Amino acid sequence: MEKPNDFDVNDLIEYLQGTCMTLDEGINDLYPDCDSMILTTDDHTAIDNEIFLCEDCDWWYEICEQSEDEPTKCKDCAGDDE
Repeated sequence: MEKPNDFDVNDLIEYLQGTCMTLDEGINDLYPDCDSMILTTDDHTAIDNEIFLCEDCDWWYEICEQSEDEPTKCKDCAGDDE
């Protein structure tokens, strides 16, 4: 599967943020007939530097919403005091 010429990882990041869809769903919505296999290491790094998927509530959050004590969870799910 080839990466579409118009692929932009920033569009994918913006599309996923604030949703509970999977990475593959987001990619397929933006780039039909594609899935996460089109992503390069650089694409994964770009995504990881901007957003993360909370393991408890399955929502994509900005990195600033990541729990310091439990980095796989958002602050709300981890019960972090703000």
